[in-house]
Amino acid sequence: MRRLGFAALTVAIMSGGAFAQDDDDEEAAFDEALRNFGVTAGEAWGCSAEEARSEVEQNVLRAHAGVVRLFGLDRGFAFAAAFGAGAAVPIAPEDCPAQIAAFEDGLAAARMPE
Repeated sequence: MRRLGFAALTVAIMSGGAFAQDDDDEEAAFDEALRNFGVTAGEAWGCSAEEARSEVEQNVLRAHAGVVRLFGLDRGFAFAAAFGAGAAVPIAPEDCPAQIAAFEDGLAAARMPE
């Protein structure tokens, strides 16, 4: 009986490790998606005409505030750093409509209010 209890405990601990691994994978995937969205936001800002930049900036600030509120300062910083990286990348003018659309799609998917 004692061995059965030890075996059950071992299985429980090992399966908990597997769940922890799944959680780590999900966290890493979320962080990567957040960084990609930040880069896309920066590229959309860089592609925007001067007169449209303030609207993009407002949307980026709302997205950043939502990230900080829901996921904390570390992830908010990661989003902001990714935005800066995306804004620094020169985008070919013919690729700009796709970048702006990708950012707008990301906002819509996150249900960011206007």
